[in-house]
Amino acid sequence: MKKRFLKYSLIGLLFFILGCTRPSADAQFRIAQLLVTNSPVTIKMVKDGAPAFTDQLSYGTLGNYEKIAAGKYRIQIFRDKQLILDKKIGLAHNGKYSIYLYGLPIENKSNNASTLENTLHTIAEGEEANDTNDYLPKLKILNDIFYGDTTKAKIRWIHTAPGVEKLKGHLLSTATKDSNIVNTLDYPKQSKYYPVIPGEHEIFWSLGSEERIVARANVTLQPKTIYTFFIVPQRMQFIDSLQVLTAITTAHKPN
Repeated sequence: MKKRFLKYSLIGLLFFILGCTRPSADAQFRIAQLLVTNSPVTIKMVKDGAPAFTDQLSYGTLGNYEKIAAGKYRIQIFRDKQLILDKKIGLAHNGKYSIYLYGLPIENKSNNASTLENTLHTIAEGEEANDTNDYLPKLKILNDIFYGDTTKAKIRWIHTAPGVEKLKGHLLSTATKDSNIVNTLDYPKQSKYYPVIPGEHEIFWSLGSEERIVARANVTLQPKTIYTFFIVPQRMQFIDSLQVLTAITTAHKPN
């Protein structure tokens, strides 16, 4: 009798635990294609050996947010059917991310001493030091969940223009004319988040060695919103001219 009671008690406990287990929620992600190339790139994501996402993006394109099951993925980037980047990433339960591709693919693969089986594969974890492979294709993942004071906007910017020297970011309030410097960055560094009072602003960038403005954007900042500014080369002009790709993320908090 005691054994039967124990058996059914364990079964009941198991069903209780399973019933209380939180199901894996979808993550959200989008991809910014900032690899300097005239050819579109194909993005493939694989989970547990099965295709999970495929898309093709041209240079300077920011994709829409997509929903995908939380978990670990292998992401591969192809240009003209050639694998140029291969990376394993993790997308968390209820996470919201921007994945950005950047760098300068090269034709002569032997120039990259760290290639494996003739593929261009150099991955940076966090803030990488300068080395001979700095301009080769890489990807990074940004957390797009808004935290902090919801009465303000948040801005950040990223230097993704290979071959361009240090850039200095400036933020100017149209209403108050207050001006602030928002980081001076080398390629391919990322600024910290800056909380900003909502309203009309101009943000512009100058070369670190001089005050000549090389890129600018006018934005009306909204509260509870993240603004990410990617500084990228103009298509077909590389370091001669820069442009700003603005990614906007409205407030999203995990459940």
